[in-house]
Amino acid sequence: GFVAGDLAEAVSFVKAAAESDVYEAMVVLGLCYQRGIQVAPNLTEALRLFGSAAAAGSADAAFYAGSLLLENNLPEAAVRMLAPAAAANHTEAMASYALLLANGVGVSVDHAAAVSYARKAAERGHLNSMLVLVQMLSNGIGTERDPLEAQHWAERAAELGSQSAAIYGGGELHPKSRYGT
Repeated sequence: GFVAGDLAEAVSFVKAAAESDVYEAMVVLGLCYQRGIQVAPNLTEALRLFGSAAAAGSADAAFYAGSLLLENNLPEAAVRMLAPAAAANHTEAMASYALLLANGVGVSVDHAAAVSYARKAAERGHLNSMLVLVQMLSNGIGTERDPLEAQHWAERAAELGSQSAAIYGGGELHPKSRYGT
């Protein structure tokens, strides 16, 4: 079973690995600092660790950094992290970046690129990206209007449990917020 002391020991091990430039450990330790797991919450340290791991090629780290920057209302900095992660086919990064492109947050509006990234994330099973595609395809935003493909994505989203998929299609590009979180 799980023992509380095991978590403290695990975090100590992860700290040592992160100090040895193991980027996977930097990501885990960054999450610990972000969430206050066995360390005092420290967003600056979390971003430093995510940034170092992203520079070493971790798309996960770039996604976590971008998400944290968005949460702290720094969309331009978030785009600098999310765009390369999206280009590396990180599903969550593609979904987030698609919404930023669609809404012109931290980057110029580019509906065609938003459709492309949303489609790639949807193809990987990302529910919110499916809903974005339903709206963009239904309304011809960034692509030709395609009610049949929109219906396909609405059905896929419904299969994944979306209550709004069948009636989705108007208003904002995402039912929760302009960032899709």
